[in-house]
Amino acid sequence: MKNTKCFSCPKKKFFEGLKILKINFKQMRYKKKIYVVRCPKCHHDQKYMPRDGAVKGKSKRCVYCGRNFTLHPNPKKSRIIKEI
Repeated sequence: MKNTKCFSCPKKKFFEGLKILKINFKQMRYKKKIYVVRCPKCHHDQKYMPRDGAVKGKSKRCVYCGRNFTLHPNPKKSRIIKEI
C-alpha cells in the first residue's frame, strides 16, 4: 500500500485560525461598557450597562428611590459620572 499524506490538516489549521479571528473580532465589536450614573432625585451612584452599548435614548430606574431618568450622550445633560 502506498503511504499517502493527509493534505487536509493545513486547511483545518487555517480554518481554526479564522474561527479564532472571528471570535476575537466579535468580542472587540460588542465590547460592553459599564457606566456609573447618578440619580437626579436621591443622588445615589449606580452601575449601568446598556445591552447594545449605545447610551442615546436609554432610561434607567433608580434602585433606591424608583424614579426613571434618561441617560444622555451630551455631557451637560448627562447623569453619567464615569465609564468603567
